[in-house]
Amino acid sequence: MRIGIISAVAILVYLYITKARYSYPQIISVVAATCLIGVSCGLPLLMSYQFRQQESGKIPAE
Repeated sequence: MRIGIISAVAILVYLYITKARYSYPQIISVVAATCLIGVSCGLPLLMSYQFRQQESGKIPAE
């Protein structure tokens, strides 16, 4: 249980730090998915948004 909470907090902190990259609906959807469903839904959703931005050339690949 603790590891799931720590993982969710880590996702939300990462999202807060990089919030300039994402639109408001994307941020809300990741927060809702992480809080309501769990890390197994929030993290892939966040990574899919990041992948789409890298593919479109909006952010450089890290």
